Amino acid sequence: MVEKTIELTEEQMKRVEQLEARGISIGDAIDMLYDVQDNLKDYSNTYIDNKIADAHAEKASLEAELKKIEDEIEIYRKLKDSSLDINQKKEILEKEYSALDDSYEMKAQQFKRNISWAHDFFKF
Repeated sequence: MVEKTIELTEEQMKRVEQLEARGISIGDAIDMLYDVQDNLKDYSNTYIDNKIADAHAEKASLEAELKKIEDEIEIYRKLKDSSLDINQKKEILEKEYSALDDSYEMKAQQFKRNISWAHDFFKF
């Protein structure tokens, strides 16, 4: 162990006495300080990395949403085109919006229509 003499203010001396009352030497307190400092750096780096990952995920989500909006704008531009007649515009609308999945109600109705009482229930 290396001995070194240092000058302390009255406030610093009170703190040293409090540490010694708890069984902590000045050397241990210095080690603890550096451990806390290193842990804080590691935590802050991890925290920042997580925030960067969250920001990238949000950016990707927003870019996907922007793509959908741009596609919809393009549909409206096609519909606004005055050189197209009403049937061509109707075809554009059917092409763009007919690909939507059936809703729950539509699927339920389709299932009800396709039930065969003789085959499904009575096994004829």
